[in-house]
Amino acid sequence: MQQDIRYIVRYAGEFGTKDKTTRWKLIHKLENNIKAGISHRWPKSVEEACQIKGSWDKLIINSPVVLKPILSQTPGISQFYHTDFFEYQTKSELLKIGVKYFKPLMKGKRFAVRCKTSGLLPFKSNEIDIGIGDQLYTLGKVDLTNPEVTCFIDAYADHCYLYSNKEKGMGGLPIGSQGKGLCLLSGGFDSSIAAWKMFQAGVDMDFVYFDLGGEAQKSCITNTFFFLRQHWAHGSKGRLFIVDFQKIMLEILNGRPAFQNMILKYAFYQCGEKIAKEEKLSCLISGEAIGQVSTQTLKNLCALDQINSMAMFRPLCSESKYTIMDMARHIGTHDLAYKGPELCAIAGKGVTTGTTYRKLMSCVRALNLECLIDEAVEQRNEYDQYSEKTEVIQASIPENVKIIDLRTKEEFSKKSLDRSENIPFNNAITSFYHWDKNVKYFLVCNVGSQSAILANSMLNEDYDVDHLKAGLQAYWTPLHGG
Repeated sequence: MQQDIRYIVRYAGEFGTKDKTTRWKLIHKLENNIKAGISHRWPKSVEEACQIKGSWDKLIINSPVVLKPILSQTPGISQFYHTDFFEYQTKSELLKIGVKYFKPLMKGKRFAVRCKTSGLLPFKSNEIDIGIGDQLYTLGKVDLTNPEVTCFIDAYADHCYLYSNKEKGMGGLPIGSQGKGLCLLSGGFDSSIAAWKMFQAGVDMDFVYFDLGGEAQKSCITNTFFFLRQHWAHGSKGRLFIVDFQKIMLEILNGRPAFQNMILKYAFYQCGEKIAKEEKLSCLISGEAIGQVSTQTLKNLCALDQINSMAMFRPLCSESKYTIMDMARHIGTHDLAYKGPELCAIAGKGVTTGTTYRKLMSCVRALNLECLIDEAVEQRNEYDQYSEKTEVIQASIPENVKIIDLRTKEEFSKKSLDRSENIPFNNAITSFYHWDKNVKYFLVCNVGSQSAILANSMLNEDYDVDHLKAGLQAYWTPLHGG
């Protein structure tokens, strides 16, 4: 039977500023969010086998599977450690355990020993620091300010945790601890990053997509939504609403051409606020950044801000496009983003870049928008054509399929599935039209995003295709013998 993997989880710095009652609420919320992440990725037996014990300064987790994908992507965690558990009776025995455990890590490295004691112990923490350091210094060099290896010991009355491998968490606050908003999801790079940053701030979200008639863009939206839910929103209960905007678009085309893009933004804001109020959400969230497009000049954003009574948060307002795209690559939504023509850019030339609220509303009142907006909100659909449990948990690779691995050649050469063929995504997305339609294909990639995009494109061309929704990173865990 496989031995449990133990983790020590340290809280983000934001926990330290809270009073006792609030801090314990955050700790319990973080525990529940981690459990939710585990239940989304693994069967119930794994969830039941995991033990999470929260204390004032840390969580201790015993798990039958590797939890790095969950702990590194759950807001509220500063850092976490894969640790080993030992029992001891005396100080001398603890020192021997520590020296034996950390000795293989030295090899000429600069090191420091950091011991924390808990409870009434017959020794002080610095006695352990000095005692272990004295026996290791011949193998390395003591460096208390900038060590290459830090030897951590958490000592209790009769047991201890030893660790050195620090992993970085997201920081921030647990999702849901700061309420819930509505994110206007556009399909491009920006709005998914805005959502990610708000998750990091502890805000849970529902999402809304205003459908202007582009099936490719809608496909990117649904893929992005479920990717965010699966990988970065552990503990979220967010939903995706889709609002048919085609009648509204036709009416806007009767308006002044220079103001059509801004009028469309007005309609987005009004629909968003009506949905948010009906669903009892606290705020709106968008991926707008100052100066990115004509509707996002400072003057235009100031005019738009006077439309709604509800707060609009723009986490990316001062970020450059390059920074936003780098962030999209980091969190995994870059390849999911819609890269076709912008459907919301109705007017391409001579558009206003510095209007006022008064001028904008003068153009709005000339149109019959309000009844169309109310109708669109009333007829909105909640996107539910997806079973998160069955899609996320992929227990095996089907037989009698042609497996296409979309990762880079370097990634493929390090580790790959049996029977798989490597065609990197950038090549596959343009060459699949020439593939044999008599073959059944199964696509895999790191996190399931690239395979989702290609699978959707192939389905539209009548190929027989499926893909690994959870991605290879989740598939290769101890649960699958990886």
